[in-house]
Amino acid sequence: MSLATRCPGCKNSVYLYENECSCGTENQIRYHRVEYNYINCEVVDTAYGILQNIGNKFAREYDDRIPPTGWSTERVYNSLREKLDEERRCIIIVLDEIDKLVYKSGDDVLYQLVKLNDDLQKASVSLMCISNDLNFTQWLDIRVKSRINEEKLIMQPYDARQLEDILERRVEMAFQSSAVAEGVVQLCSALSAREHGDARRALTLLRVAGEIAERGGENRVDEVHV
Repeated sequence: MSLATRCPGCKNSVYLYENECSCGTENQIRYHRVEYNYINCEVVDTAYGILQNIGNKFAREYDDRIPPTGWSTERVYNSLREKLDEERRCIIIVLDEIDKLVYKSGDDVLYQLVKLNDDLQKASVSLMCISNDLNFTQWLDIRVKSRINEEKLIMQPYDARQLEDILERRVEMAFQSSAVAEGVVQLCSALSAREHGDARRALTLLRVAGEIAERGGENRVDEVHV
């Protein structure tokens, strides 16, 4: 299991892309196919929902889908296992905001996922978890800890220069030429870098500045609008 820990709005998307590419290249040598399943655990926040979500991604027919309620967890797990093991492939499961799921519903689903490989004959599962809590693994049951081969990566916040690069690309896409005054991007980046390097915060500052300028009937976004 890979565990990525990061501040909100930091580099998890880049990390996921790079690791999916590297994992895919390595596993394509061993398996016919490499497939990915991303789940946000703040949205899907129960063990049943996680297993159902994964299983239904690999359901061939509508009638093979796992219902949203009504099955025992054991039946859902067995159905998931059968679907995954239909062909020789590697499945990379990404659980974002995993700490939210564990704090709310416990770590039973992690135990079930990490032991999947013991029950699979053709397929293989790799688990990638993303958490905002550096101490998240301290909450895991000893059964889970004993089964995971944990590889931890701590993603650092964006600095001001990196945030500038992100905003400059967004300015090119979202604003007309010369509609954003010099210094606006730098100001948004500096303010966001001061607040844990949150890219979402920087983008919000830029968007709101544009909306304020538009409501004021002005043709250009200036620093005063930030």
